[in-house]
Amino acid sequence: MSIAQKIWLSLGILVAGYFMSVGVGFFLGKSWEARLYLVSDEMFTASLQSRTAESAFNEQIKIYNDIVMIGNIGDFIESAQKKADETQAALGNIIRLKKLDEKQLGEIREILAELKQFTTSAASVYAKAGANSEFVFKTGGETGGSLEKDVLRIGQQMNALKERLSALSRHFSDELKKELSEIIISTRYYRYANLLVFFGIVSIAGIAVWLVISRYIARPLKRIIQNLSDCSDEVLYSAVGATHLSNELAERSFQQAASIEQVSASLEEMSSMTSSNAQNADLTRNIVRNALVLIKKTDKFMADLMASMTETTKASRETSKIIKTIDEIAFQTNLLALNAAVEAARAGEAGAGFAVVANEVRNLALRSAGAARNTSEMIEGNIRKIEVGEQIASDTIQTFKAVAEGAENIRKLIDEVATASDSQAQGIAQVNKAISEMDQATQRNAGTAEQTATASHHLNDRAEQMKRMIDDLKIMVGGNR
Repeated sequence: MSIAQKIWLSLGILVAGYFMSVGVGFFLGKSWEARLYLVSDEMFTASLQSRTAESAFNEQIKIYNDIVMIGNIGDFIESAQKKADETQAALGNIIRLKKLDEKQLGEIREILAELKQFTTSAASVYAKAGANSEFVFKTGGETGGSLEKDVLRIGQQMNALKERLSALSRHFSDELKKELSEIIISTRYYRYANLLVFFGIVSIAGIAVWLVISRYIARPLKRIIQNLSDCSDEVLYSAVGATHLSNELAERSFQQAASIEQVSASLEEMSSMTSSNAQNADLTRNIVRNALVLIKKTDKFMADLMASMTETTKASRETSKIIKTIDEIAFQTNLLALNAAVEAARAGEAGAGFAVVANEVRNLALRSAGAARNTSEMIEGNIRKIEVGEQIASDTIQTFKAVAEGAENIRKLIDEVATASDSQAQGIAQVNKAISEMDQATQRNAGTAEQTATASHHLNDRAEQMKRMIDDLKIMVGGNR
């Protein structure tokens, strides 16, 4: 096997080790890819839909409470039915997921059936309560008549459903958090394991390359060079009598000089290629460095966007609290208007004008309550959208951080490649200089050989021995005899 083949064998070992480490990383990452798919398409959807169902049901309850407090049906029953449909649709979306077990599906179906029954009963009961203008004022929460008992029964069902929906939402949220936490821990473990596997394989490949070079390249060359050195010393002492071989020695010296010149030209070409590789590595390093700067700037912009969205969410929540306070004030104003109307009715004709004013105040209170409710719903919707945007922005920030770390690692590898290319270029230049010096020495030896007078039998034997060793060196370099 020639030196070139042995060198290619060494490089093949390194490349094989690299691809082995890449293959191990690829197969380890397949399982986490499947888990991430499960979280994205199943668990995240279940958590989001359960929260949607809980939120819609709470809004449905609020509409029913508004009917009782305001004493007017209006479009409230229809709005409550729409919220019930939203709740049922969200639960239906959860049921259609493929990874839920039968116990969870059974529980969700039970909640869905109870919700449908509750909506039907509640629509009838609250419609009666809203149509009965005396209900709110006279009963005041007492449980004496059948309507009051129906309202109490519906309220108990409402609380039970609310608790089950809240528990369902918490369950899916906890499952999602648990799965994400396990994925984060496993990913961290996989990263370190992959790094250890990579270093292990590269270390083994490096040891194998070192063994190949030291045992099959460096050691034979050292032995042959040492033998050549010993023979050269003896030839030097015997060269005084090598007259009859001077012409032949001079001719061989000229041939050797020509070969050295060819080797020198080849080394210069290799040096040029190595310098070009170093320049390309420097250019790539600058490109990666610029890309890393841009990624860091983008990461900062995303962080600023995240902070802005957080402040917007806080402001929206504060506004929502103010709207709820306005809603409570409107409710109290409505009660005061009702009391004023009753007092005006008791006063008879003397309180007729006051009754008109009280009725207008009550109408204004109703309009204020409706406007406050609509504004609260819009703000709550905006808060949910902003929270979703915050999550997306947070995920984007994490992705940019991962990309920045990858770019930094690539930059370090390119720096190492550029440094190695520079070292190779310097080494080739030194070898080229040494070969040039050898060329000059060979030419001087040729001139000296032309002046040689005689040679002895001992010099003949040593010359034959040197020829055999040179043949061995040619076999090692060329690969054939």
